[in-house]
Amino acid sequence: MAHRGTRERLAVQQAETAQEAALAEARRTEAAARRDGLALALAPALARAGEDDPAAPGLAERLAATVSAVGAARTGLQAAQEALSALAPQLAAARRDSETATAQAQSAAQAARDRDGAWAALRAERAPLLDGQPTALHRSRFNDQRLAAQRAQQAAAADLATAQAALAAAEARAAETARAASLRGRHRAARGRSRPCRRAGGRRDERGRACGAHRPAARHGRAPAGRSARA
Repeated sequence: MAHRGTRERLAVQQAETAQEAALAEARRTEAAARRDGLALALAPALARAGEDDPAAPGLAERLAATVSAVGAARTGLQAAQEALSALAPQLAAARRDSETATAQAQSAAQAARDRDGAWAALRAERAPLLDGQPTALHRSRFNDQRLAAQRAQQAAAADLATAQAALAAAEARAAETARAASLRGRHRAARGRSRPCRRAGGRRDERGRACGAHRPAARHGRAPAGRSARA
């Protein structure tokens, strides 16, 4: 009886062991299936991360580092987006300034084209003038003529100044000569007044004429006797 009971317990234990083995195999199979499914699902992500073998050593550490880097990148992206949002008014102002500058540049370019067209039209109108020669040549010639005229004017002014100086000197000499002649005349008149009268010891006036008492009688309507006789 005791031996039978032992065999029965062994049989029960063996059955339980077999059942546990079957359950363990089922769990292993299920785990393998889940592993294969996860590996298949993770294959694209692993490929983007540069990992081809899901069972490669150190994969978990590398994936953890990648996850950390991605988290840091997301944090930086969020900070950049917040900074971009804060700079939105300045960016809008800069965009408006850029648009204004672009419009001004286009307007300036159009104005330059208009000026070029007007300049070409003026050049075409001017072509028959001045024998078609550049203005610079005629400007140089006119400037040379102007300088020559200025030099001639300066020379004429110098000659005029010399002539005026000579005239002033001649007038001064003439005035001096006139003064000398006047003085000589006065001296002769003075000497004449000091001489005795030719008639009866009379005296002459300041002009050298005989004094009133001894003037010819013709002044009173009578001719002197000597003159009548000679007549």
